[in-house]
Amino acid sequence: MLLIYTDGLVEQSGQGADARVVGRPRLLAVHGARPLPELPAELADRLACPDPDEDVALLAIRIPAEGA
Repeated sequence: MLLIYTDGLVEQSGQGADARVVGRPRLLAVHGARPLPELPAELADRLACPDPDEDVALLAIRIPAEGA
């Protein structure tokens, strides 16, 4: 799984992005098997603050394992 996102997904006023980025691998482990069309919305709902200061963009790409 390749997940590319803008800083608007992880930054909140008064809080750096580093603290919010730490939980990404666990969140992907829990929700990464969702159908790809649902995954970006689920992650954005869980990660973005309710009223982000910046635009939020998220791109998820699933690369199938060889032989899958």
